[in-house]
Amino acid sequence: MKTIPLLTPAATACREREKEMEGQHNQHQDTNRKFDFVVFDWKGTLQHKGRTKCIREKIALDEVAHLLGQEVGDKFKQCYWEHKEFSKARESENIYGTKSKFLERVLDSADITVKETRDNVTKVFLHRYNKPVEGVKKTMAPGAHSLLQKLYHHKIPVGLVRNSTLPADSFRENLQEANAHHFFDVDRNVVLSGEIGVGKPHHKIFSGIVEKMRLHHISPERVLYIGDEPELDVVGGNNMGWKTALIRTSHTSSEGLAHYEIDTLEELHNIIFVETTGTEFLPMETIDEKEYFVTKGDPPPTSECISKQDVDEKLIHSLGL
Repeated sequence: MKTIPLLTPAATACREREKEMEGQHNQHQDTNRKFDFVVFDWKGTLQHKGRTKCIREKIALDEVAHLLGQEVGDKFKQCYWEHKEFSKARESENIYGTKSKFLERVLDSADITVKETRDNVTKVFLHRYNKPVEGVKKTMAPGAHSLLQKLYHHKIPVGLVRNSTLPADSFRENLQEANAHHFFDVDRNVVLSGEIGVGKPHHKIFSGIVEKMRLHHISPERVLYIGDEPELDVVGGNNMGWKTALIRTSHTSSEGLAHYEIDTLEELHNIIFVETTGTEFLPMETIDEKEYFVTKGDPPPTSECISKQDVDEKLIHSLGL
């Protein structure tokens, strides 16, 4: 008997949306919402923007320097930071692709040519770089879970676009640690610059999320993109014809580029939805598992009220899969 793999809520919501919209082009069926697709940036938007990346880089570089010896190790460090600054200046081009390709350029600049040494440096660096910093936990920004639940409740598909050279498996772990894996699946509704080959604001990374989720039928003006970088997020979203919202965690203003400017994710409720007395939503903090099952049916996907596997099984059952 063939076993049907369980779908995550993110994947299921995407599939439900595809079925609902197949053969249709009516974007305004739900008068309680202004958008049919919502796309997010990650760091500084849905996730707190900390400095763990710099810490991980420094620890990884120290381990590589120990492996190479002081003189060669110091040269490798210097070349690493020089390439880092160069890549920042040309971030939208994502000239290095994955972290492995970035390290290849650094190794070339440091005149490290022996294959065995290059392989060992790459292995040591990536092992330490992808390891979480002890005592520092990735967390979602205030209001993120509540907003994502409400989007799920209204069957509005969500996507995530991020400039990152992390491998997909490593970012999957990040999503799980931040308790965001109920809503985002790297195989279904997440696009990383490393896998595309270009970064924001290049149109290819933004169109990549539309391609991946098969949402070509949604008109651009019915898509909302939220990010914290005007030159990368707002410009990239605007170039797609999407509506854009700048969350002011990194910059105080978009200088008029964004359609909306917000300070918290809670403000998006009034931007995305037209609230009516007939629409009820229970915030994450107030959901009672037993009451919700009895009165409302299946609850939104949260680890606090139900396991991920239980949610997946109930969704599959409700879809008749």
